[in-house]
Amino acid sequence: MPYDRKAKDAFQGEKTSAERLMDEEKYDEALAHLHKAVELNPEFAEGYCDIGCILLGRGEFSEAEGYLLRCLEKDRDSVEAYYNLGYAYQAQSEFDKALSFYKEVVTREPKNADAYAMMGACAQYLGREDDALVFLGEALRLKPDSLEGAIQLAGLYIEKGEYPRAEDVLRLSLVSHPQEVPLYFSLGLVLKEQGKFESALAQFNKVVQLDEDNAEGFYHLADCCMALGLLKQAEPFFAKAYKLDQSFSEAVLQLGRVYEYMKNADSANLMYRHWLDMVEDEISAYDEVRREAFTKACAFVEAYHHRRGEDKEAAVYREKVKAMDIDGAETAETALSSKGEDYRVSLQIDD
Repeated sequence: MPYDRKAKDAFQGEKTSAERLMDEEKYDEALAHLHKAVELNPEFAEGYCDIGCILLGRGEFSEAEGYLLRCLEKDRDSVEAYYNLGYAYQAQSEFDKALSFYKEVVTREPKNADAYAMMGACAQYLGREDDALVFLGEALRLKPDSLEGAIQLAGLYIEKGEYPRAEDVLRLSLVSHPQEVPLYFSLGLVLKEQGKFESALAQFNKVVQLDEDNAEGFYHLADCCMALGLLKQAEPFFAKAYKLDQSFSEAVLQLGRVYEYMKNADSANLMYRHWLDMVEDEISAYDEVRREAFTKACAFVEAYHHRRGEDKEAAVYREKVKAMDIDGAETAETALSSKGEDYRVSLQIDD
């Protein structure tokens, strides 16, 4: 084929314009130049890949797939094309296909941590947890400061109930990310699940120090206090959680329990009544534990009003239990007679 200086100059101009526009994140404008570039030079593999990537960003997966495959016809070693084909299939829930393309990436770039992380996510979706652990572990080994990788790996260990391993991953990640609230929060949950309430309390305390509007952080901070028998300390934290999130019904329920254990019947009654009002429309869909909590709260409020001679008010809460068809309700006579549950626990304090 004879040398065509004019065609080559035109191709180079379109390529340069496309690169400049992509650097400026003007992808729609870049797309027009890329199409002209591959028309002028059908062997321009990178151009097909760039078109595919732009189409991926627009959610046009089928068209993107065609251009990325065309890129691989021209360049069998285009890591970018393999990776983005993996991403395209993953986005369409074709996880087996996605895995095959990500594997092509790590075959060519064994230190590509991002590809290993994506492989871990795909394996997890396919229910191949052991493979997911291997892939995610390798991703984190290659990129130990990856926040997302640490959270993914720890999350998988948590799903498998391997809390000590999740704890190790989170603690290691905190070395690189000492200000990341999600890490402290996740570590707090892991420690709490293992019954290490004092250590968990320290993590949730760090959460609320870094994010003073974190309602969940205050809730779990309070819950740890409650588990350690620190009822006076738990009360303001539950109250803060509810103040930050007015729909946080669990915080209201726990406030009721705190006041009940502290023998503050008036405040317990107010909190239980408020909680019952919040959840009554949804209680039929709750699990057995929550339905039992509903029963006990109704019994407490019924007994409270019964002892005050307010029988009509007491009857309202007795009927609420019947209306929900919940078995095993406590009687009004026994609800306030018990000494209350001792919420303190025996535990070995860890370092």
